[in-house]
Amino acid sequence: MNYKHQQLKGVIDYSQTMLQEAESGNWENVFNIEEKRSELIKKIYSNPSTTDERANNNEQILEILVLNRQIEAMTSKARDKARDQTESINKGRQVIDAYAQNMG
Repeated sequence: MNYKHQQLKGVIDYSQTMLQEAESGNWENVFNIEEKRSELIKKIYSNPSTTDERANNNEQILEILVLNRQIEAMTSKARDKARDQTESINKGRQVIDAYAQNMG
């Protein structure tokens, strides 16, 4: 197993943990882990890969991409849910404001 292969395993581990934290709604943990994961990815790709490394690491890179898509989907759902909640709160405020104006 080459060094980049081991480092990519670390990226996969971070990605899996991020997905688990996202599923639990622990977004602060997701963001903290993403910082560490990004640093590791920068470190991995700060030096060019050999042809052998690229060939040997393809499977891991594909796994990372699949995990990223899952994390992105969870993030989109959470964003949409937060937007819907904000819209609901704003509608409630408008109703209260209208009521207050008509009572005074």
